[in-house]
Amino acid sequence: MSVTYTPEQEGETHINVYSRSETLLGRTTSNFERMHFLVPGMGSFASMEAFYYYVSTGERYDQLRRLSGLIAKREGQKLSAVKRDDFDDVMRLGVRSKYNENKHTFDELFITDSFNDHGDILPFVHYYVVGGGRVIVPQGNAWLTEEWTAIRSEFFAANPELLM
Repeated sequence: MSVTYTPEQEGETHINVYSRSETLLGRTTSNFERMHFLVPGMGSFASMEAFYYYVSTGERYDQLRRLSGLIAKREGQKLSAVKRDDFDDVMRLGVRSKYNENKHTFDELFITDSFNDHGDILPFVHYYVVGGGRVIVPQGNAWLTEEWTAIRSEFFAANPELLM
């Protein structure tokens, strides 16, 4: 059974990892968010969107590193993609690096934005909202919500007193 999430329910039933999320945690975990981080062995990036296109184009275009948001996406889409079998694992490394380099910010947001009014921990989901409020769930990027879920779970496992 598949659960359908809507923007109107965000913050009560889920957190949308999306640049236009209703929650600060959702916007901050988005690939578009400008939040510098260093990936071991790969260097520094201004956003996960920059990292995504840097990796998906064969790690050949250093000019992508400093970009974020829609500019990173548009510039990255102009370049030829290079398939790699470990893409999801490399993306997870990027998400974890973004967290590690900005740990204090994310830990605070995990505490303030992870729960609904009933104290339930909200799942991370990822969808876009387009014209007229139509929801589009992109395929092939489960790594994004899975890695944020894992990171937050590790945080609360290490800090159980913070669970409501």
